[in-house]
Amino acid sequence: MASTTAQEKERKRKKRQAQAEKAKAADTQNTAAAAPAASDAAAPQGGKKKAAAPAHSKAADAVMWLVVWASLIGAVAGNYMMTHQGVVLYQRILFVVGCCVLALVVFLFTSLGKRTVKFAKDSRNELRRVTWPTKQETVQTSVVVAIVVLIVAVGLWFFDIIISWLVSTFNAWLG
Repeated sequence: MASTTAQEKERKRKKRQAQAEKAKAADTQNTAAAAPAASDAAAPQGGKKKAAAPAHSKAADAVMWLVVWASLIGAVAGNYMMTHQGVVLYQRILFVVGCCVLALVVFLFTSLGKRTVKFAKDSRNELRRVTWPTKQETVQTSVVVAIVVLIVAVGLWFFDIIISWLVSTFNAWLG
């Protein structure tokens, strides 16, 4: 039984290690693909790199944000107005969902939207590298935490009883 558990732990460790190496290799490929583009953007002073130029101007970004907010406000206002005009519920739902989808799609083309997508992809890559605990480790840790919480609770209860007794004794002594 003990050797089976040891073999199982070793197998899981190797599997996690292989997944981590696979994620690292994928990240290395992504970094290698981005490296030529980054080297082109190098500044002549001190070898510092400039930030990548946005694909569109600030004015275009402002227009896109205007469309996003107009779409969201339109969804709220349209839903309110359709309620009082007696429009069928599924039509109102389709209108609101359509406005929200339009807002999301336009948001994804803004500079903040692009950074958000990049952040989400980077976060996913980092999660692939995490070595997650086994079920046994999780259960053991949870049991330890529960026992410590119980001990601390009993200790606090004990000190509460002692302090309450001291305060009542002191009050009785004072009169």
